[in-house]
Amino acid sequence: MKRIVKSVIAATAAVMTLVPLASCGSGSSSAESKTVKLAYQDSGDNSTYTKWIKNVKKEFEAANKGATLKLVPVKSTGDDYGNKLSLMNRSASTAPDVMFLDSSMLRPYIESEYVAPLDSYLKGWKDWDQYFDNIKEVGKGDDGQTYGVSLGTDTRGIWYRKDLLAGVGIKGDWQPKTWDELLSVARKVKEKYPNVMPLNLYTGKAQAETGVMQGFEMLLYGTKDGSLYDSSAKKWITGSKQFKDSLNFINTLFKEKLGPTAQQASDAQLGNKVPGEWLPQGKLAMTVDGNWLNSTWQSGGDYEWKDWQKKIGWTGFPTQDGSAAMTTMSGGWVAAMSSKAANKDLAFKVIETMQSKANAKSYYIGQGQIAVRKDIENDKEYLSSSPTTAYFTKIAQYAHFRPMTSKYNEVSSLISVATESVMTGQQSVDQAMSQYDTSLASTVGSGNVIKK
Repeated sequence: MKRIVKSVIAATAAVMTLVPLASCGSGSSSAESKTVKLAYQDSGDNSTYTKWIKNVKKEFEAANKGATLKLVPVKSTGDDYGNKLSLMNRSASTAPDVMFLDSSMLRPYIESEYVAPLDSYLKGWKDWDQYFDNIKEVGKGDDGQTYGVSLGTDTRGIWYRKDLLAGVGIKGDWQPKTWDELLSVARKVKEKYPNVMPLNLYTGKAQAETGVMQGFEMLLYGTKDGSLYDSSAKKWITGSKQFKDSLNFINTLFKEKLGPTAQQASDAQLGNKVPGEWLPQGKLAMTVDGNWLNSTWQSGGDYEWKDWQKKIGWTGFPTQDGSAAMTTMSGGWVAAMSSKAANKDLAFKVIETMQSKANAKSYYIGQGQIAVRKDIENDKEYLSSSPTTAYFTKIAQYAHFRPMTSKYNEVSSLISVATESVMTGQQSVDQAMSQYDTSLASTVGSGNVIKK
């Protein structure tokens, strides 16, 4: 299978304060420091996630006598995690030794010298050879050094209520070929089931990076040659028809009341309501969501739902014109080491522990992630862990990725503003696009944009 990888989902604010980069490598450890602090996002009571982290702590401490892994859960959702973690990293006294970062956060952290390169450690770690080459690129900086080890990746598609779509003539395996076909099904659902929301697509400022990557970019990268960034010219794109078409889809969704209301879309808890209430209760027919969604319904998940397989189907998100079978965005998180870690040797041992074959597989299965290791991709336990795993692993061949630049998070915020103004009706599509183009040039520099 063609392996295509990027950083999903969650967001961060740009890191602002630069700090001196501490030396790194096996010779930089402090013998007296036997405590390693691990910072991670805690967005709620995810029992499988908590259990996994506590198991890593237990294994690490058992293998490293006298050492302690101090867990530092950062209670937050969306951009708030990045904001809080940035503040923690500004001081050696509060900075964690190891941290989990959405890969879109990594470049700003490299530029702000919050994270240390790992190359000297990776050379001696036999498991590093098991990671796909494309995966390794996710953790690299512009200097070619590696700063993050991928925890897993993901893909996105359409999750739908089989009973509701059957009521409008959609039965058996279903793969919409174009945007128009998807909207047509949504209109039929609205007509037949007036009290059911036809289609949820995350968008707007409240949804932060989820709304950009899992909403807008699922549209944009499904258009012919659609992109935010011209990698060959190393410039950001303005004035593209593809960008406008994507905003028009969002405009149609909200104008025709085929999705959530603007108020519902602006609810920071929307990501919990979709799997926790709307889908189980039959209030929503379709949602564009990640491959991990069903993990919330499994035993031990946040919203256990025993018969979800009888009610829920899944399929790929269509391209605009059907020129490809489907499209998806891939994402994921990385484990990084702080440049301020007092004992870098011990800090890397934490990464080694959490990324052993057994713990990596446990993470993929428990969190509904796509495997990034060669020795697990075809593992029977992994593939059979969920009825959706094989499908969402397979569609990685259609994946697209966010631009790997330090400016991405700032650009993402501009996209959130544009989608918000369209979904609320505060601006027309043309007005929102014009404002985005102007703001983009101001943000990245007028010499760093190209019109298409």
